[in-house]
Amino acid sequence: MQRVAVVGYGFMGQMHCNAYAALPNAELAVVVDPVTEKQEKAKADHGVATVSQLESVLDDPSIALIDICLPTYMHKEATVAALAAGKHVLCEKPMALNPNEAQAMIDAAERAEGFLMIAQCLRFWPEYAAAKRIVDSGELGRVKHVSCRRVSPRPTWSWENWLQQPEKSGSALLDLHVHDIDFIVYLLGKPHRVTARGVNDPTTGWDHVFATYEYDGAVAFAEGAWDYPPGFAFNMSFCIGLEGGAITYNVASSPTLTVARAGTSEVEHPELPKVQATSGATTGNISDMGGYFLEIDYLVGCIERGERPTRVPLQETALDIQIAFAEVESATRAVTVAL
Repeated sequence: MQRVAVVGYGFMGQMHCNAYAALPNAELAVVVDPVTEKQEKAKADHGVATVSQLESVLDDPSIALIDICLPTYMHKEATVAALAAGKHVLCEKPMALNPNEAQAMIDAAERAEGFLMIAQCLRFWPEYAAAKRIVDSGELGRVKHVSCRRVSPRPTWSWENWLQQPEKSGSALLDLHVHDIDFIVYLLGKPHRVTARGVNDPTTGWDHVFATYEYDGAVAFAEGAWDYPPGFAFNMSFCIGLEGGAITYNVASSPTLTVARAGTSEVEHPELPKVQATSGATTGNISDMGGYFLEIDYLVGCIERGERPTRVPLQETALDIQIAFAEVESATRAVTVAL
């Protein structure tokens, strides 16, 4: 049984707590949050102990895993401190606010006894994971092109409005668009070149971005935005074109995932696992907790087996940040950036 401290009880902290509550081999021991109202909510939701500071749990030998659901600008400091205290760490995406902070987290993980994993949940999201399995199987041949889209109303609900402060969140480009950067890296690896254009609001930063990634024999595209009005429906989707067919996903479709094979007009809808929250968070732009539960279940299993988590390599999550910064350079200077 792995005892866990969840640090930060906003939307993601609540979702992670729901996942631990549903796991038989994990115990949600304490929630860390400086806001009294959030502590009271955590107690009401889970009957859990609460404290206001991370330092309060770092010396507790019964806590094996620190789950960091803090704003992005706090990720590096909290992760390095938890690893130095001998804990395993799950840190929410994006890994860090800039490439230097990401490298500092990797350096700390290499010195530590505990494991570090970044919660890039699309690698566990049922439809995205199914697409990855099909691509890797080779049954549809090589990938020719990938397109991803992730668009949302403006996130005005964050604590102290940190998401709308680009110096704290990295704006939509880093906080939201990083999901699809990571999925493209998961499928195709490091691109050779990146070209990006977008809308850079003087107050809130890169609110809307369009990026193209060049590979040998393949090209990928991703659109990410959170500049839509409150009534706009969040949407995420992808299309993967391969030599022998195509894989498409749209969260607004039913079924959500479709596989079309060359030579036939019939399509397939792969069966997907569904994991439902047992309590708690209902706000935010994705209500299904499948990927969140599965990533946490994976990490807890790795800890119990004493195996370092390999499904989300730290070098790849740091590469996500590097690519995001290359997109900023490309969009700012109107050039293509080599990686």
